[in-house]
Amino acid sequence: MSTSFMALSLEVCTGGFPGRAPVGTHYITGIPRLSFPYMLWFGVSPIPVHGTMSHRHFERPSAVRISWGGRLRMSENTTSAAAPGWYPDGSGGHRWWDGRAWTEHVSLPTGAAPAAEPVPLPEGTRIDTVAIWVVSLAMLVATTPAFFLFDVQGYMAGFFPDPVTGYPTGIGNSMSIFVTYMIVAYALQAVGYVATVLSARADYRHLISVGVVRPFHWAFAFIPWVLVYLIGRHVVLRRVSRTSGAPLWVNVGLTILQFIGSMIWASTAMVGVFAELPFS
Repeated sequence: MSTSFMALSLEVCTGGFPGRAPVGTHYITGIPRLSFPYMLWFGVSPIPVHGTMSHRHFERPSAVRISWGGRLRMSENTTSAAAPGWYPDGSGGHRWWDGRAWTEHVSLPTGAAPAAEPVPLPEGTRIDTVAIWVVSLAMLVATTPAFFLFDVQGYMAGFFPDPVTGYPTGIGNSMSIFVTYMIVAYALQAVGYVATVLSARADYRHLISVGVVRPFHWAFAFIPWVLVYLIGRHVVLRRVSRTSGAPLWVNVGLTILQFIGSMIWASTAMVGVFAELPFS
């Protein structure tokens, strides 16, 4: 039985839910052609379907078809054969389509290979070398002198008004102090940064040489916060060794002490500045 009509037709073939046979659906919505001179036909069928849906039985796969034309007459069994091959059968496996019908040849689903377990390192393997201690301490050593190199009182004094003229006369000296401080501070930090990255690379290569599979990559040391590399390294090594994580915890402890020390230094510097303010 065939019908001529103006319609938008959608054909969808899909697999069923677990435990149910694969299903196919074929929906057609439209009205009789009447005075309409053309018909729109739109078909979508991604894969062959094996099974039943309601009273229909889909024994042949359909192909994707998109066309626009004049009067189209089609029957309920309008399909186009797919090439022979293996197609999903809805159960996780595949069934062989010979070009005309489904066969009894099936391919059972294969499970994913289990993830490889980390291989523990031999007892007594040395994993913390000089390189990792440089990573842990380089930036702390490079940034700590900044708190003692900057003459806060001398810098602020240049902005105080001169007792005789009433205008600041030491601005040039203050700017000289500031520029010198910035050059020295940034130079020290640059040296510490380069030392950190190079040492992280040396540490990475050492871990590979002692048998660590895929250690935490040294490129994370480019992030200007060394704790990123130290934490990632410690997490990986805990799977293969009983490491104490000393470089990590030393860095954490010294970072906290440095923060406390910087607060004390800033408070002391500000007290000294306020003590020299020329109040009248």
